[in-house]
Amino acid sequence: MVRTAISDRSLARLFAALFAVSTAMPVIGGFIDADRHPWLGPTDVALAALWFGTAMMLVRRFGARIGPEDRQFGYRISRMAATAALLLLPAFLIFHDAIHWDVLVVGLAWRAWLLVTAAPAFHAARLSGTATTAN
Repeated sequence: MVRTAISDRSLARLFAALFAVSTAMPVIGGFIDADRHPWLGPTDVALAALWFGTAMMLVRRFGARIGPEDRQFGYRISRMAATAALLLLPAFLIFHDAIHWDVLVVGLAWRAWLLVTAAPAFHAARLSGTATTAN
């Protein structure tokens, strides 16, 4: 059995970095012709899987340690995600033919769900200074 240690803050930083890069993929895919870039789909799936796994590690590690401050952070994130979703409506009306909405909306929708789900655990990890051992 291999045991690796990653600090809680490092896991939180990895979650944030993977969120940024993974979220960029459907945005890029929404604006370019994916058929001309065959690497885009597999790269998106690989990054999404890494981010999902990191999110699940955070939730598993911090689920029982989430406090009121972490829930408040999660609430703020959910309000931002709701506002971002609302901003897609005027973008659809203005740019409806220029954007591949099937790629953009599907990619952003599940990422918003995962972000809102994992945000309290992310906040708890970010504030933690301890190193823990993962199996």
